[in-house]
Amino acid sequence: MANKGFHKTLNENRTEEVASIIERMPTKFGAIISAVAIGLVLLLLLFGWLIKYPSVLSGPIVINTQQAPVKLIASTSGNIILLQNKSIVTVKTGEYIAYIKNEANLNDVQLLDAMLHKINIHQVNYKEDRHLFPENLSLGEMNNKYFSYLNSLYQYLDYTVQQPYEIQKQINQKLLELQIKKFDQLENDYQNQKVKYKTSQSLFAKDSTLYIKNVTSKADIERSIIAKANSELDYNAIDKEVNNTSYQIKEAQNKAQTIAIEKSTRERELIINMFNSYYDLIDAIKKWERTYVFVCPINGKVDFLSFIKNNDFIQSGQELFKIVPDNNEIIGQVNLPENGSGKVKIGQRVIIKLNNYPFNEYGSIKGKVKRISLVTNQKTLSDNQNKINSYLVDIDLPFGLKTNYGVELNFHAEAKGTAEIITEDRRLIERFFDNLRHKVK
Repeated sequence: MANKGFHKTLNENRTEEVASIIERMPTKFGAIISAVAIGLVLLLLLFGWLIKYPSVLSGPIVINTQQAPVKLIASTSGNIILLQNKSIVTVKTGEYIAYIKNEANLNDVQLLDAMLHKINIHQVNYKEDRHLFPENLSLGEMNNKYFSYLNSLYQYLDYTVQQPYEIQKQINQKLLELQIKKFDQLENDYQNQKVKYKTSQSLFAKDSTLYIKNVTSKADIERSIIAKANSELDYNAIDKEVNNTSYQIKEAQNKAQTIAIEKSTRERELIINMFNSYYDLIDAIKKWERTYVFVCPINGKVDFLSFIKNNDFIQSGQELFKIVPDNNEIIGQVNLPENGSGKVKIGQRVIIKLNNYPFNEYGSIKGKVKRISLVTNQKTLSDNQNKINSYLVDIDLPFGLKTNYGVELNFHAEAKGTAEIITEDRRLIERFFDNLRHKVK
């Protein structure tokens, strides 16, 4: 009992001491602690308001020109002959870069092509064009087309000089004029003979009456009969000749029409044959070019895609050259994944980091969103298996390839990298409440 009383008295004394210490704690220290705590909270709120953290959407980017580079691919297999031995050389539209060996002689084909474009096929002239084209060109598979063209051209030119239907027309015209002149003369003779014939009939009638009355002799009536018969024969003969001449005139007139029709038909046939063979030959040259020749399609610089030299064997479908357009605006082309792409708007800033220029050393390129496609397309990922829907986004490069480090990067067609599109700068406090709202919901 005595021990219990002692411990109770001791606890009461300690409680009173603790309470006394608490009551004697300095109020200034507590105020400082409170102020510091409140200050920290206010600083956090202030920094949360002032500091903005951008939302970024990333996607693979390819640096290109407004007019994309053109790749030249072998259409057939064979040994190649280079006409441009150096890379990054300026070339013009239509210029030959290389060709694959074949039966045709390249110089002969180029000569023929130049001559075909020089001649005005709609106004060919015998004097200028009859001996324009050489007949000893080596054109390989185009030889038949070429000689078919020469044959049709020569036929037409010879026709324009010889003019066989004009000669027939002139002969027929002269014959017609003679027949008309003859017909006019016969018509006059016919009228005279007609008068004679009627006169002979009248005399025969009178002589017959006199003979019946025994006024004239039998010899007189016989002479009258003979005169009438001769006059009738002459009349019928000239009438027949008039009819024959009239028929011949109609035949000559019909022949003139036939000659005109045959002339028109023949000329049309010759012209059509010449045009067809001309354009067939041009098409054959174009087909030959597409098969054997690497022709520059645009003005620019040629870049070799592989190490090749003369007489190397080339496989069909092999990519050999790339033509990079000259003086062309440089743009970026981004395949932006569909997820979150609704935030992207035209004019938003873009940070571009190229794979062949390390970001830490060269810096990044600034750009702006220029265009966003309206629909998605499927993009194959690097694993060549999975596909994702992505939007095509064009990026404008207002400062070209100059980085934020002040380095001017060299342009490489189809250079790849990563594009970070800054969709919006949001305050840290907004993001905190976004996360809080998301968790509450």
